[in-house]
Amino acid sequence: MKNLRRDLPSLNALAVFESAARLASFTRAAQELGMSQPAVTRHIKSLEFALDCPLFRRNHNRLTLTAEGLRLWSGVAEGLGGIAATISAIKAERARQTVVLASHAGFAQQWLMPRFSDLYAHLGGYDVRLLISDSDAEADRAGFDVSIRVGTGNWPDQDCQRLCAEAVRPVASPRLLQESPELAEALPVDLLRAPLLHMDDGDKPWMTWRGWFAAMGVEGRPPKPRVFYYNYPLVLQQALTGKGVALGWRHLVDSHIAQGALVSIGPSVESPTAGYYLTWPRERADEQPVARIRDWLAGQFAA
Repeated sequence: MKNLRRDLPSLNALAVFESAARLASFTRAAQELGMSQPAVTRHIKSLEFALDCPLFRRNHNRLTLTAEGLRLWSGVAEGLGGIAATISAIKAERARQTVVLASHAGFAQQWLMPRFSDLYAHLGGYDVRLLISDSDAEADRAGFDVSIRVGTGNWPDQDCQRLCAEAVRPVASPRLLQESPELAEALPVDLLRAPLLHMDDGDKPWMTWRGWFAAMGVEGRPPKPRVFYYNYPLVLQQALTGKGVALGWRHLVDSHIAQGALVSIGPSVESPTAGYYLTWPRERADEQPVARIRDWLAGQFAA
């Protein structure tokens, strides 16, 4: 390959020249480049010395390019533009190799993280950035490649794939059952008097205690809670330490029940409409990382 450094003047000087030629002003070039005007003048003089010809005509306050200056500007602008385009393409390609996966906190902590190494291996060379938010609107504003969320499958400008139905049952720790043994044999109506753990649902689509009691045909409402927990991991932590009875989502509490850390103390209710979905922006439907996550999740929930 030809030794370009031997044939080219200073690259810094060429960048300064491009700015001065484009702006037709040494002063504005200095401002754009963050240097002094004398420094711009020195770079231009070094180029003119290297080429043995003037590049600018200076007529009072007007700065114009000579014929040689026009030729050089054309070549430099094309070259620097090509370099800038190549750098932008490389950055964009690197950005595409990072997959942003959005999830609410409960699903991410209780289901996804224990399987994260398997997902990472399935994605091949793609990195993964987890976006944790219990607000779909917040996740939409932040932007993502794929999202796991609870709902009815209706999100504007997004395609989706249903993973499983939302199924919920009351769960409590053995410690709480030891302190309140009547809970072990409690009927759904009896749980109205139990220490229930509530999540701050806001506009969230998942089931609440009120919804569970209604599905059980229980008349009346549970007492108004004095404490709301911000997210599901906090609710689950309180349940695990015996502070109350929580609603346990299938797939999120299964491992705790299998290990004996939690006990199911009531029937499971499956929502007729809501479920867990994988969603993605429609314009990214054919992108490889989205397809790989779809395949991996479909296999996990089919098992």
